[in-house]
Amino acid sequence: RERAALVSVPKPLENFADSAWCAAASQLLNIFIGKSLVMTVLKKDWDCKGGLLGLASQFAGAWAMALSFGAAAHMGNAWLTRPNDGMLQMILKWAESTVLSVTVAEPTTIGATMLMGWN
Repeated sequence: RERAALVSVPKPLENFADSAWCAAASQLLNIFIGKSLVMTVLKKDWDCKGGLLGLASQFAGAWAMALSFGAAAHMGNAWLTRPNDGMLQMILKWAESTVLSVTVAEPTTIGATMLMGWN
């Protein structure tokens, strides 16, 4: 289903609301399968330990690299293979969502973490 069927947003705020949803979704992904999980593993210095903990640390680093480089490669490939397919709009949407994620979603997550004592 499309967003319009799920949430009613005034026309002037549609673009901003879409970017806000993208930022919120990216933050949730960061919490469950992304940066937060990798940082938790890396903070514990498991890379200095052998066995399964060392292997988990190596896997966390590889996962972070795969997501980062995979996303960049996908964007580059899409830009080169479909230049007139709305790529500029998608890159602008990505930039807008990134700004919202860095300025709103990430500080909110950090604040909630500190208030809840989840450190």
